[in-house]
Amino acid sequence: MGRWNRLAGDLWKGIADSAKPTGGLDLAVRFLPDAVIWPTVAAITAPKGSTPMEIFGTGLEEFGVGMGTSLLFGGVGRTVGRRMAGRRGLVPRTAEYENLENAATTVGDLSAGIAQTFAPRLVQSSTLARLYPDQPQERQEQQEDFEARKAEESLANAVLASGSLLLPRAASLDDVISPLALL
Repeated sequence: MGRWNRLAGDLWKGIADSAKPTGGLDLAVRFLPDAVIWPTVAAITAPKGSTPMEIFGTGLEEFGVGMGTSLLFGGVGRTVGRRMAGRRGLVPRTAEYENLENAATTVGDLSAGIAQTFAPRLVQSSTLARLYPDQPQERQEQQEDFEARKAEESLANAVLASGSLLLPRAASLDDVISPLALL
């Protein structure tokens, strides 16, 4: 039981630490899309005929899914990075240790984009069901448009997050490739 408690504590610390970006550019790359851009796009592209509360709910739902998965997966990535650094015998708070930890956090954040694509959107689904109760074809088309937008967002998130891998954090290419091998 102690092993699981320690793992849960490590994960919680990783999640909490991943919420503390290392600088302004890191903050923008890691959280701006999930906190501002995609919720705004979701609200703007809500189906025609949506009520103001449904539009607000769609944006809020997107914010919750985006930030929740970003923090969770980034925290898991950071925890994996710390464990990898510990197994390599790296000393905490050194540049090499932090580079590995940050690269693993970014890989975790990239994985969050994939999870966001498959996360259920209850407000969006209920809005479509209300607007098109007897028109399954129209509802299906709206759902396909929504899923296509989510795939585009996932790709854009991957491009943004992978760009942060190019920031001068990694001490070597091995620090970037090793976390990828864990996935």
